[in-house]
Amino acid sequence: PTSTGGGGVRARPPGEDLFLACLSSWGLASVVAWSLASLVPWVVAALAEAPRTSESMSLAGTGHGDFLVERLERVLKADRCTFEAPVVTRYQAGQHFLEHNDASFQPKKDWGQLGGQRLVTVICYLNDVERGGRTVFPRLPSGEDLAVCPSRGQALVFFPADLSANPDRRTAHYAEKAVDEKWVCQVWKREGFVPPPLGVGRQLRTRNPSTST
Repeated sequence: PTSTGGGGVRARPPGEDLFLACLSSWGLASVVAWSLASLVPWVVAALAEAPRTSESMSLAGTGHGDFLVERLERVLKADRCTFEAPVVTRYQAGQHFLEHNDASFQPKKDWGQLGGQRLVTVICYLNDVERGGRTVFPRLPSGEDLAVCPSRGQALVFFPADLSANPDRRTAHYAEKAVDEKWVCQVWKREGFVPPPLGVGRQLRTRNPSTST
């Protein structure tokens, strides 16, 4: 299946563990505004063929992603201590992320002290993107790509590994080259406790309402 535009996707084949979840746009504007003002470039590699050419920053300890963590805790029926802290990523024109899996094929070796395998991926789209920047899944059994167009307030949720921590190769995906600027906020749920600052921790940061924006 391919994207129908405007954030929609055609009905997926039965058995594909991918679905779209709608999140309220409440709070998304403040996340974008704060991240834009504070964005620190994350240089993964200097070469154009590097997997990622975007810029990212973690919201760990800032309180700006708390509303999202609270909502995901309810929707996923999972303890927030198993979540990685939300990460905001900006893709400018020409930036991309090549095909990859969110799960590790050696989770105990790679992430044994960091909460173990990633079980759930949540990609929240923070703005509408008319050209480029789709999230594409090219490894589905149907042989067809599933491409999701970024739409503000919408979230893409999928399961990169099963409950036994076995990676699901069907969920390999990539972010196609951006034409219009694209903003996303990502959260991953792992098997166990994710220690801060990578993880959210046991408690969310409490902010003074009078100083919140």
